[in-house]
Amino acid sequence: MRSTFYGLEIAKTGLFVSRNEMDITGHNISNVDTVGYTRQRLSTEAIPAAQYGSFLKPDLSGLSGKGVRTIRVDQVRNPFLDIQYRKESATAAKWSMQEQYFGYVEALFNNELDNMETSTGLSGMFGNLYSSLDKLAQGMTPDSEMRTNVRVSAESLISSLHYTYGRLVEQQQTLDQTVEVTVGYINDYAKEIAALNEQIFSYELSGAKANDLRDQRNLLVDELAEIVDITYNEDGNGYYSIEMDGQYLVRHTQYKTLATDKTLANPAGGTLNNLNEIYWADSKGNPTSKKVEVRDGALYGYLQVRDGSSDDNYGIPHVVNKLNSLAQMIVTEFNAIHEKGWTMPYTDPATGTTTASRTGVKFFDDMGDVTQVTAGNISLSQDIKDSVYNIAASDVEVAQAGEENEQRGNNLIANELCQLLTRKDAAGNDDNFDGVYTEIVTGIATAQNHFNTLASSQTVVATQVDEQRKSVSGVSLDEEMTNVVRFGHAYNAASRVITAIDEELDVLINKMGLVGRA
Repeated sequence: MRSTFYGLEIAKTGLFVSRNEMDITGHNISNVDTVGYTRQRLSTEAIPAAQYGSFLKPDLSGLSGKGVRTIRVDQVRNPFLDIQYRKESATAAKWSMQEQYFGYVEALFNNELDNMETSTGLSGMFGNLYSSLDKLAQGMTPDSEMRTNVRVSAESLISSLHYTYGRLVEQQQTLDQTVEVTVGYINDYAKEIAALNEQIFSYELSGAKANDLRDQRNLLVDELAEIVDITYNEDGNGYYSIEMDGQYLVRHTQYKTLATDKTLANPAGGTLNNLNEIYWADSKGNPTSKKVEVRDGALYGYLQVRDGSSDDNYGIPHVVNKLNSLAQMIVTEFNAIHEKGWTMPYTDPATGTTTASRTGVKFFDDMGDVTQVTAGNISLSQDIKDSVYNIAASDVEVAQAGEENEQRGNNLIANELCQLLTRKDAAGNDDNFDGVYTEIVTGIATAQNHFNTLASSQTVVATQVDEQRKSVSGVSLDEEMTNVVRFGHAYNAASRVITAIDEELDVLINKMGLVGRA
């Protein structure tokens, strides 16, 4: 036969479970704004029924439930959405970083698209050089003044190329430092995740769930997945194993680290001699010979902008290579015309030395091999630096003033140089230096627009998946307030059962058998 107080025990289990559910609801509400927090819920089960004898059926046993008990406190998560979000967020971070850092490159050139004819941009510098050469060809001012204007215009063009090249190299150096710092972040994440693996395993040995520690670990994995492409899995003991480039980054309580080494030749062929390459590190943190191939995430975006050297992989080196090609084109074509011309004879006022007209003078320094010329080192030849009279305008020798049958030359070379700056193809399109530069600027704008579009669309995809994930794992105040009411009613009902049983027991203990007593 059942115990007299059996019903109290049943109601007590309901009271305790309702109290636990209310505590968990309060914990959820308290962490509604906690980044990375996962909604928790109490898993319960009915306590197996007890058997006791039945007077109605003395041959059989009656069955009665013993109430409810707690199994564990679970996190409400969808592992599939976690995997999908981390994949999409890595791709979104890749395009966002390319958009952000290539945007700095575009900023160097963006004024050109709006103000192609202003004197402040490189296109304006070509215009100034043309204007000064045109005046030289027309003989509008004295020789020295006209030639000085040509040299000043050329120096301004050179300075603009140097400035743009220098800023690009600075941005590449900044990205290289960012790569190094990001590798340090990856190492920190690996260390923290391995430490949390150990804490979670130790905590869950008792059978409880280390939900808040798991939240910390999941948040770290989210952040790591934005930086670099990873795969991961959880074993039966609660350990996370994380792989990167086919190697374990974290396995149980052990983790590996990465290291950087400046061994990568600068693909831009500029002033940087080396760039950081990423390797797996040994136990002392030194790089091994095993390189790390990065395929996605923010780190991949940094590397693409830092190293990209083709139309399909548009990065700083590709822009620098195009500027270098423009500089080499300027030197080659300008010198080819200028070397055919004849300089002006002149007398040095300081020494009285007279220099006769001569031909074969280079306008720009070709460094002995024009392929060595870059936008960062292009310069005037030493002859032009020494004297503006070495700027050739005539295709015939120029006699000194006062010579018999003096020939003061002509303006054919100056005109030919002007035509070089305004040349057009058969279709009427610019086939000159300014046209090449305009193509560079337009290509940069097109690439940046491509990055903007992909970053925006991929961010939308990642956000949508995250919203789906939050709809499962996030805390809804409306839902939690409903639970407060529901669990409150359950608690009150269990309390009412105890009160009812107490009243029954009071009758049984204090009032039964008293009838007829004095």
